[in-house]
Amino acid sequence: MITFTVLSWSVSVSRQRTAWAGLSVLLAATVWRFYLDQPGAVQLIVAMFVMPALAGAEWRTRDRDRRTAEAQGSALADNIHGNIDRAVRSERLHIARELHDVTSHAVGVRVLQASAAQALYARDPQGARNALANVESAGEHALAELAELFSVLDAGAIGSPGLAAPSAETLQELTARMRSAGLNVTLISDTSNLPRELTRAIHRTVQEALTNVARHAPGAKTTVKVTSNGSSVIIAVTNDLPGPVAGSAGGEGFGLAGILERMDSVGGTFTVSNSGGSFTVKACFPLPNRALCV
Repeated sequence: MITFTVLSWSVSVSRQRTAWAGLSVLLAATVWRFYLDQPGAVQLIVAMFVMPALAGAEWRTRDRDRRTAEAQGSALADNIHGNIDRAVRSERLHIARELHDVTSHAVGVRVLQASAAQALYARDPQGARNALANVESAGEHALAELAELFSVLDAGAIGSPGLAAPSAETLQELTARMRSAGLNVTLISDTSNLPRELTRAIHRTVQEALTNVARHAPGAKTTVKVTSNGSSVIIAVTNDLPGPVAGSAGGEGFGLAGILERMDSVGGTFTVSNSGGSFTVKACFPLPNRALCV
């Protein structure tokens, strides 16, 4: 009885055709033998074969389901860990770009003004003092924005576009500050009452574009135009002197790449062009409840 039970269980678990064939032959021979000598024991003999076989089949099914569940759980865990790693890398890059926007703007303006102060020191002391005042102002503004960024990080508010708010500075104040730093810039804007996140992204885009102008085309006449057509906000920053094509979205710097990231986060579009003796940075942000830029 023990031999028949173990054998039936093993064959059912293995599910090999040759084993099933051998077990079937053994069952038929055993039933026939008992049918001739002890007919009343035939049912017990059949049960000794069938019950372990059914139990083995059930055990095999449950074992297969368990292994499948473990494999799926392992794959899901790997996928979750992969998503976590990608999210961490994305946040690190996001923070790096925010730091770049804050520091590159301030450093660019300060270098420009420090050079101007050095050039004016002997022949125009007041102009040199004005340039140094602009250096101080740019440094204070950068420190304020860095403090805002670190306060956001310390509060754990990570994951939304525009981590570091532009210190509530308006576009008029930004262009005025750049104008005092020596940039020949004109602002044309007809937007108002925009959402806070959209205002941040617009401010960062204009700031980065003006920083590029100050760095690559100082003295160029620059126009910042911000308009709304009812479904999206369109920004165009154009300077008369050609800007470096290498500073476009395909370059290695974080600035314009950061603008592209903001475009992706809100479903906007971004282009740069260098033609007709001018360099233009153009960005489009869809307004809330609008799926695409128009």
